[in-house]
Amino acid sequence: LTLDEQRRMVVQLVFGALHTTTYLINGALLLLDQHPEARERLRTDPSLLEPAVEEFLRLVAPVQGTARKVRSDETRFGAAFATGERVLLLWASACRDASEFPDPDALVLDRAPNRHVAFGVGLHRCVGAPLGRLQTRVVLDEVLRRLPDLRVERERIVWGAASTRGILSLPVRWTPPPAT
Repeated sequence: LTLDEQRRMVVQLVFGALHTTTYLINGALLLLDQHPEARERLRTDPSLLEPAVEEFLRLVAPVQGTARKVRSDETRFGAAFATGERVLLLWASACRDASEFPDPDALVLDRAPNRHVAFGVGLHRCVGAPLGRLQTRVVLDEVLRRLPDLRVERERIVWGAASTRGILSLPVRWTPPPAT
Protein backbone atom coordinates (compact mmCIF):
# COMPACT_ATOMS: atom_id res chain seq x y z
CA LEU A 1 0.00 0.00 0.00
CA THR A 2 1.12 3.54 -0.66
CA LEU A 3 1.58 5.92 2.26
CA ASP A 4 -1.64 7.72 1.28
CA GLU A 5 -3.55 4.40 1.17
CA GLN A 6 -2.15 3.49 4.59
CA ARG A 7 -3.26 6.84 6.03
CA ARG A 8 -6.75 6.48 4.58
CA MET A 9 -7.01 2.97 6.01
CA VAL A 10 -6.06 4.19 9.51
CA VAL A 11 -8.60 7.04 9.28
CA GLN A 12 -11.26 4.57 8.11
CA LEU A 13 -10.37 2.16 10.92
CA VAL A 14 -10.48 4.81 13.65
CA PHE A 15 -13.41 6.94 12.53
CA GLY A 16 -15.41 4.24 10.75
CA ALA A 17 -15.54 2.21 13.93
CA LEU A 18 -16.85 5.08 16.02
CA HIS A 19 -20.46 5.05 14.90
CA THR A 20 -20.81 1.46 13.66
CA THR A 21 -19.37 -0.06 16.85
CA THR A 22 -21.49 2.31 18.93
CA TYR A 23 -24.55 1.22 16.95
CA LEU A 24 -23.62 -2.43 17.52
CA ILE A 25 -23.13 -1.99 21.27
CA ASN A 26 -26.35 0.02 21.64
CA GLY A 27 -28.27 -2.54 19.59
CA ALA A 28 -26.85 -5.41 21.66
CA LEU A 29 -27.84 -3.67 24.91
CA LEU A 30 -31.37 -3.15 23.57
CA LEU A 31 -31.61 -6.80 22.52
CA LEU A 32 -30.44 -7.91 25.97
CA ASP A 33 -33.00 -5.62 27.57
CA GLN A 34 -35.69 -7.17 25.37
CA HIS A 35 -34.47 -10.70 26.16
CA PRO A 36 -33.69 -10.89 29.90
CA GLU A 37 -33.15 -14.66 29.70
CA ALA A 38 -30.36 -14.11 27.16
CA ARG A 39 -28.88 -11.37 29.34
CA GLU A 40 -28.81 -13.67 32.37
CA ARG A 41 -27.32 -16.48 30.29
CA LEU A 42 -24.49 -14.18 29.14
CA ARG A 43 -23.99 -12.81 32.63
CA THR A 44 -23.55 -16.30 34.10
CA ASP A 45 -21.61 -17.73 31.15
CA PRO A 46 -19.25 -15.09 29.68
CA SER A 47 -17.79 -17.74 27.35
CA LEU A 48 -20.87 -17.11 25.20
CA LEU A 49 -19.83 -13.50 24.55
CA GLU A 50 -17.87 -14.31 21.40
CA PRO A 51 -20.69 -16.13 19.56
CA ALA A 52 -23.20 -13.65 21.02
CA VAL A 53 -21.34 -10.73 19.42
CA GLU A 54 -21.70 -12.50 16.06
CA GLU A 55 -25.42 -12.87 16.65
CA PHE A 56 -25.74 -9.21 17.66
CA LEU A 57 -23.91 -8.27 14.47
CA ARG A 58 -26.30 -10.40 12.44
CA LEU A 59 -29.42 -8.91 14.03
CA VAL A 60 -28.27 -5.29 14.40
CA ALA A 61 -26.21 -5.01 11.16
CA PRO A 62 -25.06 -1.39 11.63
CA VAL A 63 -24.05 -1.14 7.96
CA GLN A 64 -27.23 -1.74 5.99
CA GLY A 65 -25.63 -2.09 2.59
CA THR A 66 -22.99 -0.94 0.16
CA ALA A 67 -23.44 0.47 -3.35
CA ARG A 68 -21.08 -0.69 -6.08
CA LYS A 69 -20.69 -0.48 -9.86
CA VAL A 70 -20.86 -3.65 -11.95
CA ARG A 71 -17.45 -4.28 -13.52
CA SER A 72 -18.52 -6.70 -16.24
CA ASP A 73 -21.73 -8.03 -17.73
CA GLU A 74 -23.02 -10.81 -15.47
CA THR A 75 -26.14 -12.84 -14.84
CA ARG A 76 -26.67 -13.76 -11.21
CA PHE A 77 -29.70 -15.24 -9.50
CA GLY A 78 -31.69 -14.95 -12.72
CA ALA A 79 -30.97 -11.22 -13.14
CA ALA A 80 -28.78 -9.58 -15.78
CA PHE A 81 -26.29 -6.89 -14.66
CA ALA A 82 -24.60 -4.65 -17.23
CA THR A 83 -21.17 -3.09 -16.94
CA GLY A 84 -21.40 0.30 -15.22
CA GLU A 85 -24.78 -0.29 -13.57
CA ARG A 86 -25.02 0.44 -9.87
CA VAL A 87 -26.10 -2.28 -7.46
CA LEU A 88 -26.87 -2.21 -3.77
CA LEU A 89 -25.51 -5.07 -1.68
CA LEU A 90 -27.94 -5.30 1.23
CA TRP A 91 -25.94 -6.80 4.10
CA ALA A 92 -28.77 -6.36 6.61
CA SER A 93 -31.20 -8.26 4.42
CA ALA A 94 -28.71 -11.08 3.84
CA CYS A 95 -28.25 -11.35 7.62
CA ARG A 96 -31.95 -12.24 7.94
CA ASP A 97 -32.08 -14.71 5.05
CA ALA A 98 -34.29 -17.60 6.20
CA SER A 99 -32.53 -20.00 3.82
CA GLU A 100 -29.28 -19.36 5.72
CA PHE A 101 -30.56 -18.70 9.26
CA PRO A 102 -33.31 -20.84 10.78
CA ASP A 103 -35.72 -18.56 12.67
CA PRO A 104 -33.85 -15.49 11.33
CA ASP A 105 -35.49 -12.93 13.62
CA ALA A 106 -34.73 -14.84 16.83
CA LEU A 107 -31.82 -14.00 19.13
CA VAL A 108 -29.78 -17.21 19.43
CA LEU A 109 -26.66 -16.42 21.46
CA ASP A 110 -24.77 -19.54 20.38
CA ARG A 111 -26.07 -19.77 16.79
CA ALA A 112 -23.80 -22.04 14.77
CA PRO A 113 -22.99 -21.75 12.06
CA ASN A 114 -23.45 -17.99 11.93
CA ARG A 115 -22.26 -16.98 8.47
CA HIS A 116 -23.59 -13.43 8.61
CA VAL A 117 -22.24 -10.71 6.33
CA ALA A 118 -22.70 -7.76 8.70
CA PHE A 119 -19.10 -6.70 8.07
CA GLY A 120 -19.39 -7.30 4.33
CA VAL A 121 -17.64 -10.06 2.45
CA GLY A 122 -14.69 -10.53 0.09
CA LEU A 123 -13.23 -7.29 -1.24
CA HIS A 124 -16.02 -5.42 0.51
CA ARG A 125 -15.13 -6.70 4.00
CA CYS A 126 -14.71 -4.13 6.77
CA VAL A 127 -11.05 -3.55 7.66
CA GLY A 128 -12.04 -2.75 11.27
CA ALA A 129 -14.12 -5.91 11.88
CA PRO A 130 -11.71 -7.45 14.44
CA LEU A 131 -11.50 -4.18 16.37
CA GLY A 132 -15.29 -3.74 16.38
CA ARG A 133 -15.78 -7.28 17.66
CA LEU A 134 -13.20 -6.80 20.41
CA GLN A 135 -14.59 -3.44 21.55
CA THR A 136 -18.12 -4.83 21.66
CA ARG A 137 -17.10 -7.93 23.59
CA VAL A 138 -15.18 -5.88 26.18
CA VAL A 139 -17.99 -3.34 26.68
CA LEU A 140 -20.68 -6.03 27.02
CA ASP A 141 -18.54 -8.02 29.46
CA GLU A 142 -18.05 -4.92 31.63
CA VAL A 143 -21.72 -3.90 31.49
CA LEU A 144 -22.93 -7.40 32.38
CA ARG A 145 -20.45 -7.61 35.26
CA ARG A 146 -20.71 -4.08 36.67
CA LEU A 147 -24.29 -3.08 35.85
CA PRO A 148 -26.29 -6.30 36.23
CA ASP A 149 -29.64 -4.49 36.51
CA LEU A 150 -29.09 -2.03 33.61
CA ARG A 151 -32.41 -1.28 31.90
CA VAL A 152 -33.04 0.62 28.68
CA GLU A 153 -35.57 3.44 28.73
CA ARG A 154 -37.04 2.26 25.44
CA GLU A 155 -39.47 5.16 25.02
CA ARG A 156 -36.54 7.61 24.94
CA ILE A 157 -34.38 5.86 22.31
CA VAL A 158 -33.28 8.04 19.38
CA TRP A 159 -32.65 6.16 16.12
CA GLY A 160 -30.52 7.30 13.20
CA ALA A 161 -30.67 5.95 9.68
CA ALA A 162 -28.66 6.29 6.49
CA SER A 163 -26.32 3.75 4.91
CA THR A 164 -25.63 2.92 8.54
CA ARG A 165 -28.48 2.38 10.97
CA GLY A 166 -28.47 2.38 14.72
CA ILE A 167 -29.33 3.95 18.02
CA LEU A 168 -27.94 7.46 18.43
CA SER A 169 -29.08 7.82 22.03
CA LEU A 170 -29.74 4.91 24.39
CA PRO A 171 -30.92 6.19 27.79
CA VAL A 172 -30.40 3.60 30.53
CA ARG A 173 -30.92 3.19 34.26
CA TRP A 174 -29.21 1.02 36.86
CA THR A 175 -28.82 0.78 40.59
CA PRO A 176 -25.55 2.35 41.74
CA PRO A 177 -23.41 0.18 44.00
CA PRO A 178 -23.49 1.02 47.71
CA ALA A 179 -21.04 3.74 48.77
CA THR A 180 -17.97 2.43 50.53
